[in-house]
Amino acid sequence: MPVFTHSHARVVVTPEQDETLREYATRFGRVERTLFADLAKGVDVDQLRSNYPVRIGITTHQFEAVRAQLHGKIEAARKELLSEIDRLKTEIGGAETIVSQLNERLPRSNQLHQEKRRLRTLKQEVDRDFGRIRLCFGSRELFHLSFI
Repeated sequence: MPVFTHSHARVVVTPEQDETLREYATRFGRVERTLFADLAKGVDVDQLRSNYPVRIGITTHQFEAVRAQLHGKIEAARKELLSEIDRLKTEIGGAETIVSQLNERLPRSNQLHQEKRRLRTLKQEVDRDFGRIRLCFGSRELFHLSFI
């Protein structure tokens, strides 16, 4: 029976059920990471759909659940990437304006040199491989544990 606390439902489970759910979550995460790696390599989803259930030992419905969740994460990352590109292009425009103004007012100054370095760095950020989606799997807690 769910216990409601501040508009969140907390499900009460037995230790055996908790263990089963944890194992399922671990397997789900492993399949998700494997699927992401295969998609990043360029393997066709339809090909994966036919061989994943047999190869990994999951049902087609489980595969579709993992695929749908991963698709959502990829699309969110893609939108964030486009937003980042727009932000960088705006910064580049501003930096170019500052460089041209400094070129007129303070040629050969350290300030001009530093602004040119900043502009070059911004352009390099835009030029790097933006077509590649990068995802981090796991919790923030797990991420921070990797630095201990």
